[in-house]
Amino acid sequence: MKTILVAMLQALLAVCNEEMVKGFMDKGLDFLEDKIAESSTTWDDTLVLPIINQIRKVLDIPDNDPVLGDAPE
Repeated sequence: MKTILVAMLQALLAVCNEEMVKGFMDKGLDFLEDKIAESSTTWDDTLVLPIINQIRKVLDIPDNDPVLGDAPE
């Protein structure tokens, strides 16, 4: 089973390009931001959102970038 998973992961990585990876990351970060917005707590707004913003800055993944908006889900 492990061998199959490794082979599948290698195949997936072989077809991924930078734009696709950024698209997936953008969707994942958007998901986290939505969950934080739905949360009634304020600690996540104070702690997690700045971390997400820094990740976006370091990895050059703008929020709601129209080019990445068409990335596969």
